[in-house]
Amino acid sequence: MSGETAEPLYLTASQVGALVQLSAKSIYRLAEKDPSFPVVKVGGSLRFPRDRVLRWLADREQGRPRLTVARGERRPA
Repeated sequence: MSGETAEPLYLTASQVGALVQLSAKSIYRLAEKDPSFPVVKVGGSLRFPRDRVLRWLADREQGRPRLTVARGERRPA
């Protein structure tokens, strides 16, 4: 294995904040108020799954077409 460090799968609030240029406090507030924000409680700490956080952000980009799902239909995976 090379000397490169792999990206962590789960991030701290500070790491997520650095990605989006917000404070850790803002990330905790977002996790508390937005049930769609991806967060996992590990022991007494919150961790944020990196891939899901990036997907969550991409889904909220302005100008990106939104998928609409009719009642009774399943959203594509």
